[in-house]
Amino acid sequence: MSEFVRRSRDSHNDLAIVRTIIELSGRLGLVSVAEGVESQELFADMVSMGFDLLQGYFVAEPLNESELIALVGKGEMPTKGGAMGSGR
Repeated sequence: MSEFVRRSRDSHNDLAIVRTIIELSGRLGLVSVAEGVESQELFADMVSMGFDLLQGYFVAEPLNESELIALVGKGEMPTKGGAMGSGR
């Protein structure tokens, strides 16, 4: 999935695949996750398209298990781009 997300700004075919995945996941009642969100532009695109969750270096740097547990235990979410989900 992450390759389609990364190329969605440059390829009409990849953009069509990304949009289809979002629509299909919604119809099936599944959560859609955009992987490979590594820029502000991709972040904005994926939020506007309606992904439920975003993952990638723009959202947060990779964390090991103990770092993630410590952040979640404090009620914090690791965000770099401002939000992990689209609020959908």
